Amino acid sequence: MPVLVSGKGVSHLLTVAKLLSETGESQAAAVLGAIQDWGIGDSIRAIMCFDTTSSNTGRIAGAYVLLEQKLEKELLSLTSRHHSMELIIGAVFQVCMGATTSSPEVRLFMRFQDYWRLIDTAKYELGIAADDVTDLVEDIRQSITDYANKHLEQSLSRDDYKEFLELVIVFLGAAHAREVRFCSLGAMHHTRWMSKVINSLTIWMFKAQFKLTRTEERRLRDVCVCVCSQYVCTLKPGSLHLRDQVLLTVTCCY
Repeated sequence: MPVLVSGKGVSHLLTVAKLLSETGESQAAAVLGAIQDWGIGDSIRAIMCFDTTSSNTGRIAGAYVLLEQKLEKELLSLTSRHHSMELIIGAVFQVCMGATTSSPEVRLFMRFQDYWRLIDTAKYELGIAADDVTDLVEDIRQSITDYANKHLEQSLSRDDYKEFLELVIVFLGAAHAREVRFCSLGAMHHTRWMSKVINSLTIWMFKAQFKLTRTEERRLRDVCVCVCSQYVCTLKPGSLHLRDQVLLTVTCCY
C-alpha cells in the first residue's frame, strides 16, 4: 500500500507497505509506522483516501478513524471525489430502479448486453423525442450541452468520462448524426458507478429495439433525466484521478 505525504508544494512517497491483511487496523498501523519513521507526526493535518471501502473510511474500524486515535488528534478527511460521486449515483440508481440485489451484476444491463448483437446502432432515439423527457430538460438543455462540449474539448483523463459526455449530448439531441457512435456495454459491477449512467443512457436510446416493461422504461427515464440535468455538472472530467491502489495520503502543515 503506497503511503504519500504532501504539503507546501512538496509530494513524497514515504513507503510502500506490505500488508498482512486489508483491514483498517492493518492499514492504519502501516501509515502510522511510516509517519513515525519520518518523524512527522506533529505536522499531520489531514488524510486523503482514494477508495471509500469500509476498511478505509468506516466510522468504527476504518483506517482513517483508527489513525486519528493512534495520533490522538482530529484530522481533516479528504475523500476522493471520484469515489464520493460513486455513492451519489449509486443511491440515485437504487431509488429510481426500485430494487436491491446481492448479485454483482444488474440484470437489465445483462439482458441488453446479450441482445446487443441484434441492435442496429444507426436507429437510435433521442431522449428529447419523448415529451415527458423534453418537459423535464428543456430549460437546461442548452447549458448542459455547452458544459459537455466544453469538457470534450479538453484532454480527458478517463475514456468513460468522454463516452458519458458524448451520450449526454446525443440524449439531449445536440449531436450531429455523423458524430454519433455507441459502444457495447462494458463491465457492469455495482461498484463501477460510471457504467450505470452510460448503460442507462444507451439502453434508453435503443428502447424501440429492446423490450422493456413500462416500469423499466419509466425508471430508466428517471435515471437518464437525473444524470443529464443534475449529475453531469458535478463532474470535473479534466481533473486528474490517482489510481485506486493509492489508498492513503497524509497531508502536512510545516
